[in-house]
Amino acid sequence: MVIPDYGGITTDYLLWLGLGAFGVARYELAWNGLDLWTQRTYANKPQDSIPDFLFLYRGLAAGHLKAYNRAIADIQVLYARSLQAERSDSLLPFPLKTNDYRYILAVLNQTWGKSADAIRLFEESLANDLGLYMAHVRMAQIYRAHQMWDQSIAEARRAIETNPNDATSIRELGVILDEAGRAAEAATTLQQAASANPRDPRTLYHLGVVQHKLAQPAEARETLGRFIAMAPAGRYEHELADAKQRLATLPQ
Repeated sequence: MVIPDYGGITTDYLLWLGLGAFGVARYELAWNGLDLWTQRTYANKPQDSIPDFLFLYRGLAAGHLKAYNRAIADIQVLYARSLQAERSDSLLPFPLKTNDYRYILAVLNQTWGKSADAIRLFEESLANDLGLYMAHVRMAQIYRAHQMWDQSIAEARRAIETNPNDATSIRELGVILDEAGRAAEAATTLQQAASANPRDPRTLYHLGVVQHKLAQPAEARETLGRFIAMAPAGRYEHELADAKQRLATLPQ
């Protein structure tokens, strides 16, 4: 976009352009608008004078653009500010936002591939909020990516313990167990996930694959057949092709 420079009017426009673009998921435009607004509004002024919302929206926009170094730098400012407020205000020893920023930093580090920093931040997030089950989910993902199966399974189980009604977490534990070579446990877990949410085609697919591995032809045929009948058109192309191939190999 080319924006004429009308002084303060243009500066104000850049702010609303950035925020509006963020609202409709145009993250590159959002980042540029907010960054230019900051440059024009706070030139030669200390960073402490820049409002929190700028770092939040600009940082999140950068995260969506996979500019993780910029995203982490902005969210780190908010985290540091919140920590400072936490230490100086005895009436608010644990402000909610501090752990929110800590968790966002952990997610950004995870997606950037900085696993050790992500694990440390997720563990600190859990120390401040034991109910933050998504931290367990994400740590399970990290350990799974590194094939650290015992740690991944342990975190997946903790996610279920923290939020036992989440069928997705149960399914993910089943998938991890299968990848770890524990097919029998995976089948039991995936059956639990299917009972918790019988309309999830992904659970049926993974359960059918495990049953096929365990040489349970009748069970695999029934489960994979249900998956094929349930899977929405235009999605799960790979899984549908694999399920049909597996069905073709099953004895009649």
